[in-house]
Amino acid sequence: MKRELPIGIYGSFYRERKNDLLRLKDAVRQYGYHNACISEDLDDRPQEARDPPDPIYDRHLSVQLIDRSVAHIFVLAMPGDSEPANLIQSVSMELERLTALMDHGIKDHQEVMLLVQKGLMDCIAGSAGNVCKGLIAEKEYEWDIEYYTQIDTTFKPTINFCYRCIEERWDRL
Repeated sequence: MKRELPIGIYGSFYRERKNDLLRLKDAVRQYGYHNACISEDLDDRPQEARDPPDPIYDRHLSVQLIDRSVAHIFVLAMPGDSEPANLIQSVSMELERLTALMDHGIKDHQEVMLLVQKGLMDCIAGSAGNVCKGLIAEKEYEWDIEYYTQIDTTFKPTINFCYRCIEERWDRL
């Protein structure tokens, strides 16, 4: 069950932020959760066909990742000085899409974890907006939320989240 658990990892692919997602995915896979993916893992096009980026295809991959996953890990990073203010716009849209699917019963029995970089909630209105901030506040007691300074500090709580997802699925059998 552990090897097959479909885990989606969402976050910004902007410069070094993508490396954070890859390190998180590698840490999760190292503990036996081999079905952890970022959207690019679902891209079956040849490498040369991926450049230049295609926003429509990227959205298709995002939808596919949400649809295939039952455990969802969202990395909400605070924009640094040299990063765009809308750094987490795509991930907040993915979070809203998943929430809408869950609220309408289209995707049930989903597990959600938010990894929120410390300081983001203070400046979120300028980055992802108050709607995202409200969604996080609304789901505070339903979802696992972990605040972090460096992505490496989230590895252990994320592994624990994945383990709880297995327990939840086992209990439903």
